[in-house]
Amino acid sequence: MDAHPPPLPQDPALWDYACAVYARPGVSETCLDWQTRYQADIPLVLALCWQASRRRVMPDPAGLCALREALAPWRSATVLRLRALRTRLKPLSPLRSRGAQLRAAVLAAELEAERVQLEYLARTLPDAPGQESPAETARQGLAHYLAGLGVLDGEREQAVATLLRQLGAPAQDVFDTPP
Repeated sequence: MDAHPPPLPQDPALWDYACAVYARPGVSETCLDWQTRYQADIPLVLALCWQASRRRVMPDPAGLCALREALAPWRSATVLRLRALRTRLKPLSPLRSRGAQLRAAVLAAELEAERVQLEYLARTLPDAPGQESPAETARQGLAHYLAGLGVLDGEREQAVATLLRQLGAPAQDVFDTPP
């Protein structure tokens, strides 16, 4: 038996969707706020929006908890460590040119680690069709996710509403997978 499993296929649809959504006005700022304020896993947040865009059922709260637990070792060993290193490199201005190059390389590695995580999510999220509109599916999934992080009702509702508004909800175009 081969000790090394074959490489897993990449899912460019989720990566492309996440990049396109993150680039929308206000979305990156809100995501970074969630990351700082709630310790939110932004690739998971974007994957939940993608799941809604595909009109697929959201994981229930227990399923979201299981996903967070499954992702935790990877995030801890790669994404969070690379992000911490990149953050520590930022103020080292005496090494401007070479330091900026190193910081850019660390950012590229951090983004690649997030891409690996998105590939896992693309394979793991349920493929069953959902019954609600994409906007409602996203609202419910994101609210369950934030609840699992301990965000209280009023703040949770406001945070979800802000992100959905920035995504253009209830307009359907935000939930159409970009070309």
